[in-house]
Amino acid sequence: VALPLLLLLLLAPRARGSLLVADTHAGRLMELHGDSPTCTLYEDRRAVEVKLSRSDPRRVRPSSPEQFDALVRACHDHNHLGGGGGPAGPLGLGPGLRQTGFIYPGTKWCGPGSTAQYYDDLGYHEAEDACCREHDHCPAVLEAGQCAQGLCNNAIYTKSHCDCDARFRRCLRSVGSETANLIGSIFFNVVQVSCFKEKRPCFSEDVDDRSGRCRMRFHAQARYEEFGGSGYSSSPSASGLVSNLLSSILPFRKR
Repeated sequence: VALPLLLLLLLAPRARGSLLVADTHAGRLMELHGDSPTCTLYEDRRAVEVKLSRSDPRRVRPSSPEQFDALVRACHDHNHLGGGGGPAGPLGLGPGLRQTGFIYPGTKWCGPGSTAQYYDDLGYHEAEDACCREHDHCPAVLEAGQCAQGLCNNAIYTKSHCDCDARFRRCLRSVGSETANLIGSIFFNVVQVSCFKEKRPCFSEDVDDRSGRCRMRFHAQARYEEFGGSGYSSSPSASGLVSNLLSSILPFRKR
């Protein structure tokens, strides 16, 4: 099975990124990160306000209530949900418990492994799922513990050739939906999994003795900017989104 596409951060405790998913209608906030608990839910209005005001706007993604509820259920069902203050309370994992990923709600290919019964079996989010399916079928991968062309994958998950990750990025961008944006943000900005490719230019000293081919190297993924430039969306701006979210929760602070 190729590289897990969504909550691979559950298997990668050293992931350094994090993402804030904001319910734009109910003023709730979900933080996805690599440490336990992987999902932290903020429902208290004051806690949401403080978290948003202190966060980098580029880390915030808007979400519909339906998508937000689906993420909450997925985190809760897999015991990855923790409380971020307020009425939600602490619901995190206990120390030492192994984390495992899950398939993104509404898809069958966007996660560790697949729940699809056959190749053309796609979830509700068909276009996004097709992007994940293509990435799962990357012809050039390094399985966990596998070595090739002078490069060994010592991670606990599969890594893909950089060409496959680039196609995955372009595919999600072409879909451009809320779901595609969130999947892309998590994969490239939170999980931050490296890809691999052949060393270029390839000189004689760069040739692997065993395979006779150019040695490969791991490469860090470029950050996927969600707003403007090469990102998913140019409107609204990142800072404008946070301002709008803060404005929307102010009427509900006292309840």
